[in-house]
Amino acid sequence: MNDLQTKLFETVRQRAQNPKHWIDEIAVVLCKSKHAIYKKIQGETSLSLDEVVTLASHYRVHLDPMIRPGSVLSFEFPFQNGSSHYTEHLSNIRKQIEVARTLPDAHLWHTGIELPFIHDHLFPDIVAFKFFIHSRTIWSNRSQEHSRFNLEEARKDVRLAKQLKEILRLYYQFPTTEIWNCMILDITLSQIKYALQSHMLVHHEDALQLCNALDEFIAHVELMAERGYKFIPGERAGAKFELYHNEIAHSTNVLLLKSGRGDILYLGFTNPQYMYSHTGPATESAERWLHMLRSNATPITRESRKERFMFFTTLQKKIARARAEIEVIIKMNAL
Repeated sequence: MNDLQTKLFETVRQRAQNPKHWIDEIAVVLCKSKHAIYKKIQGETSLSLDEVVTLASHYRVHLDPMIRPGSVLSFEFPFQNGSSHYTEHLSNIRKQIEVARTLPDAHLWHTGIELPFIHDHLFPDIVAFKFFIHSRTIWSNRSQEHSRFNLEEARKDVRLAKQLKEILRLYYQFPTTEIWNCMILDITLSQIKYALQSHMLVHHEDALQLCNALDEFIAHVELMAERGYKFIPGERAGAKFELYHNEIAHSTNVLLLKSGRGDILYLGFTNPQYMYSHTGPATESAERWLHMLRSNATPITRESRKERFMFFTTLQKKIARARAEIEVIIKMNAL
């Protein structure tokens, strides 16, 4: 059997909805008998070009890395067609999480210098503000060019709160390992101050309310780190949660989904949008790097009480300093 066909069948087997009956599944996809599929798998006959394209398209397999291993990294980008409305972005996130939940032994790794993936979904105030900032200053949406953020109006969006909680419930059902550093809040705090100074807020006091939401956010993550599992306040325990503090290595948001049916690498791109790849060399390199980060990091989950206290106290002080600066700016604007 040719090498490409071997690699393609192996990848398809890993990505089949039911790996135990993957041959039946391929037979349906290619509209062939099981006997014909067995002959192709055993190398007695070859896949036609049309069959290769059909399998690659159906199972979202990148052929370049198989043809030229190590020389090509293929990424997919769930482009939003110029739309900056949160519903499309959240829909993409939900689809990815639903896929992850179907994978055996799914485990997500995350590191970065921006607010950690999904946890902020507990606090719609933060998410609504972040979407406003992205649509106004990053996505260059002309309809939002002169808009201003109104937290009171944002809180009336019950659909947003509902979507966030639904995603969070799914996400909290599989384990994660996260590697944070003390810069994790810097970008968001800078965005709040920038919005205030640039007259993007309808009510100046909204900047203080956003700081309060960040305080609640940090307090909840600290509690999850203490208990060692993820959970929504008032609801039952979710999956395992491991948190580490790395003071040296910093990066844009990187997520690696590990599973028994293959790995997926997500890279932040025009945040909060992302690119993702199933490419072997990319995911393998990311896994080695993440393990290196963890080996040089301080665990702050469960028994690491002293380290956890010091880390989260540092974050709380950052919020307190930002709040004090914001109060000064509000007073200056009132003169």
